[in-house]
Amino acid sequence: MFFALLICSASAGPNGKLTWFGTVNHPVAPIGPGYTNPFPDQNNIPIAQGVATGHQLPWNIIRDEEVDIIHQSFVKDPGWAANTQAALNYCVANGMALVITFYYPSFDGNQGWAYVQAQAQMAAPFLGGNCPVYIHIVNEVLNGNTNFVNNPPFSDLGGAGGTGIDGFIAYVKALRSIFPPNCKLGMSDFNVCDHTLNLGAFNLASAIHVYQVLAANGAKLDFFAAEGYWMNYNWTPYSDPVAMLNDLCNRFGSATGTPIIYSEFTPMATEKGTPFWAKQSDTWKNLLGAMAAHPWVIGMTGPWGGIRYSQVWRDGFGSEKLNWMWNDSSGNADGDPDQTGQIGPGAITPTLTWIQGWVPGHVSGSAPTPTPTPTATPPQPTPKPTPPQPTPTPTATPPQPTPTPPQPTPTPTPTPTATPTLSSGTYRAPAGTVIHVP
Repeated sequence: MFFALLICSASAGPNGKLTWFGTVNHPVAPIGPGYTNPFPDQNNIPIAQGVATGHQLPWNIIRDEEVDIIHQSFVKDPGWAANTQAALNYCVANGMALVITFYYPSFDGNQGWAYVQAQAQMAAPFLGGNCPVYIHIVNEVLNGNTNFVNNPPFSDLGGAGGTGIDGFIAYVKALRSIFPPNCKLGMSDFNVCDHTLNLGAFNLASAIHVYQVLAANGAKLDFFAAEGYWMNYNWTPYSDPVAMLNDLCNRFGSATGTPIIYSEFTPMATEKGTPFWAKQSDTWKNLLGAMAAHPWVIGMTGPWGGIRYSQVWRDGFGSEKLNWMWNDSSGNADGDPDQTGQIGPGAITPTLTWIQGWVPGHVSGSAPTPTPTPTATPPQPTPKPTPPQPTPTPTATPPQPTPTPPQPTPTPTPTPTATPTLSSGTYRAPAGTVIHVP
């Protein structure tokens, strides 16, 4: 249906728009300091519904950090099913997309293929329908190499083999046959289209190699999820973080033909001293602008944990002090992301206000309500009547030559004054607002 128009493609950048914009949310279960709001977060507003205001975040894609299929079922927690179903229903109702993590070996353990296959078959019925679902089929496995294929479940499916990743090729093909066709498959990793902790993009070459080999063997992936942490720093050898983003995304996209989503975009940190951008608003304006303009970047979800001060990620490097956008707690925040002095209960950062104004013009599917351009077009009728007026006067004068003989008698010369009455009635009210979902 209408979601077919939103399938991954490398066409977001040229028109200056992202396809997807959202955050990484928490589910119903209390996590961190007692956040128990229903999932999806009711503070956020689907972009097709109208303009976000106050402390609302506009979004058209949801990522829940706890909907991790293997992990949730592995620890015998049935919560993933209810969360996934609630999120999927919400996405279908609001023309949105859903992101889930399927398998995270570092967190879930190296599970055998029989178990992983059973979990995929159990989850698949919850994921079908009229909604794009972006599945991270594996998370953080590269570590600069492709040795992950020597561990289960990939070793159960052929290990390295002739291609070096035979088991992973089989894994992708098997999951493709299990998950419904509305599901998009991709890998998620760090230090591919970003630098973290000044270690360089050490996973870039491995990621390119894996994606190329998969494509050459009939197992092409649909997207790549680049994490995007701590990007307010000027990583060597780049002149600034935008130069880094452009270069790394160019290299990955052109080598693999695969679109990129920044999946855990949490750009602010303090652990490295003086950053390139000290203010949250400068960081988000520059990097979101670069993402929207880049031909291979189709979306962003972040920050990790969402925009609430009570829930934003605490990484040990002060990220929580600089990545919150709404202080939903009853006390002062212990950081001032935009250096405004406004850190008390209920405070919102200028970044959030800027995002609310930026999204309608830069994310596909946004409600046309905010577009002041239509209200600016009604002034166009004023230019339009004036051009017609010159033309009627010449057309009025050609008839005048014929009535020139009777000109003395004709006070009909006022009849041209009939033309003003006609032109004054030609103004139209602008058409009503049409809300459509692309």
